[in-house]
Amino acid sequence: MLILRNLSAQLCRRSLDIHFERYKVENEEDLKAFRGVVQTFQRHLPFEEEPDLLKYWDFCYERSFGCVGILKDWLSQALATALLDGAKTLTLSHLKSSAYSHEQCMIIFNETRL
Repeated sequence: MLILRNLSAQLCRRSLDIHFERYKVENEEDLKAFRGVVQTFQRHLPFEEEPDLLKYWDFCYERSFGCVGILKDWLSQALATALLDGAKTLTLSHLKSSAYSHEQCMIIFNETRL
């Protein structure tokens, strides 16, 4: 997106960069807020039975690095997988099958740890 912003002076003048920090595991308030995000997402997933993602909040944090955008994209992929399976709810199995690989996680971790 930053590349697009710099295509012209007009785009530069009309753009504003906003950095949303990830939730940090060292901060209890951040973890509380992250669990709230997970709960909000689970309430809005279109299943017969509401999934209990709070049970897996730590796995969600681990694989999203506390980044809500990564979590949203991952849950969208898990949702698609579960719907294709005809599942009544989202399970840990769906989350695991849609999660980034360990190699991908290391690359993302190295970029988000700053």
